[in-house]
Amino acid sequence: MKKSIMMKKIPCLLLGMLLLALIPSVATAADEGIGLEFEVLPWYTDLEFNSKLSTLTSDGSDLDHKSALKLGDETLINWRLTWRINPDHTLRFSYIGVDFEGNTIISKNLTLEGQSFAAGSRLVTDIDFSLLEFSWIWNFLSDKYISIGTLVEVKGLFMDTELFDPVSLVKQQDELTTAIPFFGIAVSSEPFKFINIFGEASGIYVDQKNYGYAYDAEAGIKIIPLDYVTISGGYRILRINAEDVPDYLDFEIQGPFVSLGIRF
Repeated sequence: MKKSIMMKKIPCLLLGMLLLALIPSVATAADEGIGLEFEVLPWYTDLEFNSKLSTLTSDGSDLDHKSALKLGDETLINWRLTWRINPDHTLRFSYIGVDFEGNTIISKNLTLEGQSFAAGSRLVTDIDFSLLEFSWIWNFLSDKYISIGTLVEVKGLFMDTELFDPVSLVKQQDELTTAIPFFGIAVSSEPFKFINIFGEASGIYVDQKNYGYAYDAEAGIKIIPLDYVTISGGYRILRINAEDVPDYLDFEIQGPFVSLGIRF
């Protein structure tokens, strides 16, 4: 899918351009307490994905995407650029892009955007998933050993679903795009200069019957063996439950992650 490939390339290009633009001022900024960190985080996830949508139906019943379409668990690559403006304020830009793929003979009739696929057909599934995140942390409590702050985020979710029958050559696509605000708290502690223990949780709850809820939480430990190198590991869970009765979508990914970072 050319469009989805471009969607994956654009955030990486923007990150590269931003880094190039900021490099000349990093030396001066460091003296003023400003710090940049670029991280690559492989996230070893377990997927849960259930829905009942007017655009995607399965004989009128709920659809377990992972089971019905034989979607596999994937390792997501999370790209993060964090700018610590000063001890009290931090901005973070994050991007995740992955394809969830499946290939199976379906046991129930499926309909996507009016296009039907009969039970017994072989169906190749490609769900192109992208997540853009912009976060702001304001530490209202910050001292030598611990920081506690508010966390405000906007998450942009892009999901492009493609179903393909290799026998009849029938193909159908559907796109989902949404932006969700998250509010929460971030905590970090540095018991030693080279160790940082961190955790954060954010989410939103509107009305479970009409809108739903979402939350995102992670915790881990970061080791700083050198002034400009970081290594971390932890666990993260992201869940989005959206409802507009009788339609609903329940999407969850969770699992451990590791990361390698470079500080400027």
